[in-house]
Amino acid sequence: MLDFVFVLFVGALVGVFTGLMPGIHINTIAAGLLATSVFLLNYFSPFEISIFILVVAIVHSFVDFIPSIYLGAPEPETALSILPGHQLLMKGQGYEAVALTVFGGIFGFLFVLGLSPLLFFFLNAFYFFVEQYMAFILIIISLLLILRDPKIFWAATIFLLSGALGFMVLRAGFIDKPLFPMLSGLFGASFLLFSILHKTTLPPKQDLNFKVYKSESLQGGITGTIAGTALSFLPGVGPAQANILAMEINPALRNVRTFLIATGAINTVNVFVCLLTLYLLEKTRSGAVVAISIISPNLVLNEIFVLIAACFFAVFAGAVLTLFLGKHFIKIFALLDYILLIKIVLLFLFCMVVFMCGFYGLLVFTIAMFLGILPNYVGCRHSQLMGVLLVPTILWFLGI
Repeated sequence: MLDFVFVLFVGALVGVFTGLMPGIHINTIAAGLLATSVFLLNYFSPFEISIFILVVAIVHSFVDFIPSIYLGAPEPETALSILPGHQLLMKGQGYEAVALTVFGGIFGFLFVLGLSPLLFFFLNAFYFFVEQYMAFILIIISLLLILRDPKIFWAATIFLLSGALGFMVLRAGFIDKPLFPMLSGLFGASFLLFSILHKTTLPPKQDLNFKVYKSESLQGGITGTIAGTALSFLPGVGPAQANILAMEINPALRNVRTFLIATGAINTVNVFVCLLTLYLLEKTRSGAVVAISIISPNLVLNEIFVLIAACFFAVFAGAVLTLFLGKHFIKIFALLDYILLIKIVLLFLFCMVVFMCGFYGLLVFTIAMFLGILPNYVGCRHSQLMGVLLVPTILWFLGI
């Protein structure tokens, strides 16, 4: 019992550390834990290590919004949260932006937990039905994304350019972890560069109070949960694409507060649904679940219930720790030289790209950074940059 409690608390602390570090993705941590599992098995059972990985993944899914919103240093799952979060940050409501993602994560987990009996019975049939039409669904979403943009020409241009970048980099296969330099460049470094060029400063006073309105919470939470659940179990599709689907399902997500709630829901729902997918479909859809499937193959129903109980702890811990850290970090950041801070983060991202992906990764990162800054000058929405994932995914489902 003490080992179980120890695993829960240490997992939460590790999730905080990985979530706060720009560029440290949970898949990287899962791979590291998998590599060291031979050593860990001397002290813990395979199932305890699996619980640890799950707790790290969920706490990480909450905490990683702090660097994404405050510093513009995203991961694939949080890339689209930068601009809505930054809008609130520049109004002195950065803490509120983080809190909204926390609320979305809690809402999404409880909602998808309520849906789980239906998933147990219908996920298999739904998976095979949706998989057949996924390419056409994503094509329709992409067209709506472009046609609803006020600058259709530039929207289509940037969507196709980012799609070409994603297709070439993912298809070439010469970069390890290709999503990191692409998405860090498109959504992180471009934001940081724009802030440096325009000498962005934080408002001296940040409001630490927030209020979640019923209409925003219901629209953001329900839409995010449905989109996250619908796409998280499909190959080649994840939280980033689910964000796009959510925006097209419900135009209310154009509201930044509602969008942040939906994004928080999608992030947490993705971890939970990937776990159910492992048990129900025997398929893995995330690095953390891949590690769990290798360390604890052939999970039985009783073990799934224990993992769900661990999810409850992780969601509670992730929410409390994110709100606590978010409140204190924003106080510190408001006192610092924000331009100097984001220069340090940009340098850190450059170093991480070189370390993890080498010269070709740095080249992709640089191209993506300058492509990512274009929407600021041509007036189209930054969401068009998600062509970097949508185009390769569509072509994959079409067998191209």
